[in-house]
Formats: sequence, C-alpha cells, structure tokens
Amino acid sequence: MGTTQRGHGVMQAQQLSEKSRVWISPDLVAALAAGKTFEEWLDGRIPVGSKARISADIKKDAHGVKAQHAANERGATENNLAIVKYYEDNDKSAAKAKVVRPAFEMLVNELAARRTVEGFPIHGVACLERERIYRRASDWERLTDALTVAQNGVLYESGRRRNRFIDIYADSAEIEGLTVVASAKREVRKTSERLEDAHMERRIQGLSTGGPRRFGYLGPDVRKGRRANEKKNREEWPHLTWMVEQGAAGRAWQTIAEELNEKGVHTAKGGLWQSSTVRDTVANPLIYGYRVLDGDLFRAENGEPLIGTWDRAGTPEQYQAVMERIRLSRAQKGLPVEGKADFSPGSPATRTRKYLFSGFLRCGRVFEAGYVCDQKWCGNAASPGGRWGYTCKPKGNGHGCGLGRDGEKIDAHLTELVLRKYEEMERRRLQIEPEPWDGAEELEEAREEVAELIRQKHAKNVTRQFFYAELPRLEAEVKRLEALQRKHAVHQHKARATGPRIRERWKKMDLAQKRAAIGEVLIAVIVDPLPKGTPKNGPFDPDLLTPVWRTSGPDASPESGNETTSTRDAA
Repeated sequence: MGTTQRGHGVMQAQQLSEKSRVWISPDLVAALAAGKTFEEWLDGRIPVGSKARISADIKKDAHGVKAQHAANERGATENNLAIVKYYEDNDKSAAKAKVVRPAFEMLVNELAARRTVEGFPIHGVACLERERIYRRASDWERLTDALTVAQNGVLYESGRRRNRFIDIYADSAEIEGLTVVASAKREVRKTSERLEDAHMERRIQGLSTGGPRRFGYLGPDVRKGRRANEKKNREEWPHLTWMVEQGAAGRAWQTIAEELNEKGVHTAKGGLWQSSTVRDTVANPLIYGYRVLDGDLFRAENGEPLIGTWDRAGTPEQYQAVMERIRLSRAQKGLPVEGKADFSPGSPATRTRKYLFSGFLRCGRVFEAGYVCDQKWCGNAASPGGRWGYTCKPKGNGHGCGLGRDGEKIDAHLTELVLRKYEEMERRRLQIEPEPWDGAEELEEAREEVAELIRQKHAKNVTRQFFYAELPRLEAEVKRLEALQRKHAVHQHKARATGPRIRERWKKMDLAQKRAAIGEVLIAVIVDPLPKGTPKNGPFDPDLLTPVWRTSGPDASPESGNETTSTRDAA
C-alpha cells in the first residue's frame, strides 16, 4: 500500500496559520517507527480525523480544542474508530463568511480524496458536535459532499449527551443539517444581542469598558472589585494629563513623544512613544469620560454626550480642541472631513517642519509691467554664502523673481515683533479668561429637536417618510454647531497657551506651537526688494519688512479685518 514509511517524521504539527494546525496521530507515528504497517496499526478500525474548533480562546491556552480532541479520542476508542489525523482551528468563528479556517479546508479536501496528503486513508471525521465543524449552510453542503463521495463516509459526534453516528445518507440528513445551521445562526444572533445589550447598559450607567490597560490607568483587580481603566495610575497620571494639555495646545505629537522618551516614560506595553501613539492616546474619547457608538459619542436623550464614572484625564473642551486639530490635519492630507477647514498661515494644519516664517513671507517686488510678484517665500538651506535664508520662487517658475534674504535675521526680527504684539495685548488684558461660546444655547436647542423627533417616531406620531426626511437636516445642523464649538475651543486653548508670559515660554514651544501663535496675530509679511545700488551683503534693513497684523489678536477669526503696519511703527 505504500504507507508503511510515510508516517515517519510527521510528529510535529503543521502550522497552517497562526491559529490553525494539523498533525498525524502520535500513536500512528510511533507504530510506524516500531516497524508496523498502517494496516497492522489500523487493525480493522475505521480511519477518521479529529476536528476541533473554538470561536474565542479567551485564556489563549487552547484548552477548548484540547478538550474536544480528548472527547473525540474517548469516543473513537468506544466505537472502533482510529484517529489518523488531527485538524484544529483555534480562536476562529465558523459563523462568519470571511473567516478562513485552514484546517477545515484541508479536512474537506482530504475527505473528498479519502486520503491525507501524507498518504494515509481517511473515511470520516469525529467531532464534539457538528457546530465544531460547520455553522453555515454552504459549509454543511461541502462537508456532506466530501463524506458521501463514496459509501463509506462516517460523521461521529463524541459529546456525552450525543455520542452518536449521524446517518449522512438518510433522506432527512439534509433537513437535519440545515436545522443545525438555523439553530446556530439563532444562537449567534442572540449572543450578539446579549453582548450589545450589556455594552449598551454599561454605556448608560457610565461604567468602564474594561479591556487592555490604557496608559495612565490601573489594570483590573478582582479582590478590590476594580475593572481595568477605571482608576488612575498615580505614576503615569501626571504624564497623561500633560500629554492632553500639550496636545490641546497644538504641540507637535513627535515633540511630545520625544520628551516622554527622554524622561524615560514608557507606553502601557513598555515600549517607546511614537507620534502616532501619542496622538491616538490623546484622541481616545475614553480618557475624557466619553464612549463611542457607531462612530459618534454616546449621547443621552437630550443629545448631550454621556460622561462615564471612571477617572478622566481631560476636559470636554480639551477633547474638542484635540479633535478639531486632528480634523484639520485630515483635511490638509486630502482625507474627507465634516465642514470647511481653515488653512490660514500658522494654523495647526500647516505642514512646515523646518522654517518658522515660511508661507507668511510674501514678495513685494513690483515688475516693470506694474504687477506685484506676491509669491510666498520659503526657507532654503542652499542660500548664497552658506547661510540659510528665505527665497522667492525662481524666475523661471511662474511669476517668481528669485529674491532672497538672510533667514536668521528675518526670524530674529519678526519673532521679536510677534512677542511685542502679544505683550501689547497683555498690557490691555492682564489675564486671559476663557470666554463662553455664544452658540451653546442654540446647540442645546438643536439637540433637543433631534431627541424630540426620535421620541415622536417611537410614539408613532410621525410617519417614517417624515422622520427620515427631517432627521438628516436636524443632525446636519447639530454637526455644524458642534464644529463651531470645537473651533471656539481650539482658539481658547491657543489663547491660553500663547497668553501671559509668552516670552518666557517661547524657547520651550516647538515649531508647530510657535507657528500657530504667529498665525494668531500675523497674516503675512511683505518683503520689499533692496533699493537699487544697495549691496546684497549690506546691513539688514527691517524697514523692508511690512507685517500685516490681525486686528483682534488671538480671538480674531481668520475672516476678520487686518491692518498693515511697518516694522518701524511696530517696533
């Protein structure tokens, strides 16, 4: 038969995927190694495979599939079956169409061929219950097709309450198999509904979600009745609140990550911080007391987000500022966002990483034809003389003229003007107080309209057509007002971050924060060319720089008026 030697060396399980594997019976391998033939080992028994599967291996120790194989072995001994090969899909659902189960696929193919890939005969399969093999009608059909390709197919259930052979050739076999499928679907749906109800109840009660420990929080403690992520970790908590504060104020994610790594602060998993991990941590609504449902904050009937009972590392205003910052960043990258993003110079969405006043500087050269160059000047490390500088576009590139100026001197001069501008405002306003958003009442009314419409639908006082026609309009108004609320929160945080004593904190601010502060008071700077006859390496002339200031400082909207002031007047 040619199977005497094929079993040698196959004791090790073949890993089909991370969670699926197959292996030849160790008892068969030992018999072949001792010189027996396959027929001598089989000794008149029926050769079958042992199939085990579990949907969720919570403890990650494969105890569920091990128990199923053990039950199959006991049943095989009692019913003259010989397990030739083991097929195992651990931690894999059989109810979802997109979940691939490699061991099941191999079992079906080998049953149809009546032979394993190692060359051993196989006529059937033993399982704890049929649901361990299939839960979908298509899988049932494939299994029965493979078993009935010849008249020796065997399907055996080893469960103590079942312990039976299933007649797959009977007229009622197909109906019985599909009944199992329907029952399995119903069980999956009920389990899903129970989980959803439990999660919904936890949301309503404001209880913690549990799950893996997040940075800043303690893990679970059964003795104290504490779930994961309910109470603050006193060692990590100051770092978490600092991250929230810095993120809401517009500090670059990478800068925050570098400072944490320099301090020796590690992530919840003990790794180093990256810009993405900082952003994801600070943007997690759970640390502000919120929970998310279907992509939106879980809300009470009045439309207000529900606040959980666990410790919170940030305020609602900080959350709004962080989310608006991320929204602007997504829009800058061309990703879809709600509402219109503000890309005025110096906004948090500006992507400049190296030069402080790139994009603010505008060329003031007047050509012979009478029009102004008006091109943005950008930082250029290849400036003449080995010093970096700001330059206009080259002459051959659009309407550029190629002018350039010393970058360090421009940065130093304009930075001083910006700081003086803030100090001037500080003299008028010794302390920046948070200003309430004047649209809060309108937002509350809009949310109440949505809630009332939903209540009317539940009470069947409005038609479905009216409900689905009116709801999108009301929800759009709520989202519009919430976007304005987030924008107000961003301005408030930036105002507090760049308010009193800004000169003392300027050196500690990173490039993103500095550019955001500049953009709050400065629209642009017009750079005039050197007068004729002036050498390019002559003394720096500040009068050739004309700032265009925002009239109202940090609280002004990008659409507000502006004033143009010469550097001599500003100084």
